[in-house]
Amino acid sequence: MYLNITTNFIDIIIAVFIDWIIGDPYWFP
Repeated sequence: MYLNITTNFIDIIIAVFIDWIIGDPYWFP
């Protein structure tokens, strides 16, 4: 269960990071 939550959290971070690289800074100024 903990590993599943951690994996989902990492997937969210990677998705946000990819969006930031593409040019949609949702989480960064």
